[in-house]
Parts: sequence; structure tokens; C-alpha cells
Amino acid sequence: MPLIATKLRAFHLALPMGNETLLDDSSGSGFAVISDELEVLSTNPKADQWIEKLRLLEHIESNILPRPIRAVSIRALNITSESSAIAKACIRMSEGPYLVIRASRLNSFDGHIQLIISFEPASPADMLPIIAEAYGLTDREQHIVDGVIRGLSTKEVATNLHISAYTVQDHLKSIFTKSGVNSRRELIWQFHSRFS
Repeated sequence: MPLIATKLRAFHLALPMGNETLLDDSSGSGFAVISDELEVLSTNPKADQWIEKLRLLEHIESNILPRPIRAVSIRALNITSESSAIAKACIRMSEGPYLVIRASRLNSFDGHIQLIISFEPASPADMLPIIAEAYGLTDREQHIVDGVIRGLSTKEVATNLHISAYTVQDHLKSIFTKSGVNSRRELIWQFHSRFS
């Protein structure tokens, strides 16, 4: 049974292959403003393109807001107005690149709440949690990978995480095994550079 679960997880996360580019130059950032009742108020042309791609992916009609947009919108509406947090979702598009959708509350002067929704191809930083989950990395291992990507030495990673350098090395061995790499350079390529 664990083998089936592992295969299903890998298929669901479906990381792009090494020769696949993450960014699609034909698609830039899009912006939409929607009401607190999830009605689209205005969009730019790129947002229209992204929304249409999501509708095609879900096989839904043009008057229905795609589920990922509804999800981040509802999450953003539930964030308290004092918070500057942004709701976010990362979705794999059928043609390969991942799409990041972010939603944030806009408080207008008349008291109405609106949301600004942004659509953009995922950056390497957006991809790191997805890649870490696909390889089954622990939270601690993900923090170590982040430190390696930022160019920190073993000692610096250990200091930042309040652990010994030997523990960092043990975690790196585990990360190398899980991700199928043999060096820090390969690790940086596997988790970051190939998506740049």
C-alpha cells in the first residue's frame, strides 16, 4: 500500500522535468478585482487569459469563477483586516508551468470590501514547498534546503536553525538520498536553478 500512495503523491504533485521550463513567456502577470460576493468587477487582458485557462482546465462555463480563485478569495476574505497576509495557491497548469494565484483584501473608502487577485507563473521560491513535499522532505529539511539555496555554509545553516553542524550534515545526507542528488550544487539545481 505505501508504494501506491507514493506513486499517487508523485503523480499528483507532478514536478516538471528538468528540460521543462517553469515560466511561459507568453503569459505574464494578470490582475483582477472582485467583490466580496465573488463577482468579477474588472480585469486586465492577462487575467482574462489566465481565468480562461483555468476554466478550460476545469471544463466550466464562462460565468463560473474557477475553484482556485474562489478558494484564495474566500481565504483572503477570512483574513482579519489588521493582517497584511495574502492568500495564495499554486496550481499546475495542463501545459506545464505552475500558476500562482494571490488574493488580498482592498478596503474602499465607502466601506465595501473588494479583493485584488494576481495571476503569475510560479517563481523558484513559490516552487520550493511543492518540490519539498514531492520529495517527502520534513520541515527541518526544507529549512536546510532553503539555507543551501541562499548560499549559506553548513555552519551558518546550523547557527540559523540552532542545531549542530553535524546535524545539518545528517539532514543533508537524508535530503540527498530523498532527492537523488550527490552534492550541494546538484541540490541547488534540483530545487531552484532549473526553475529560474
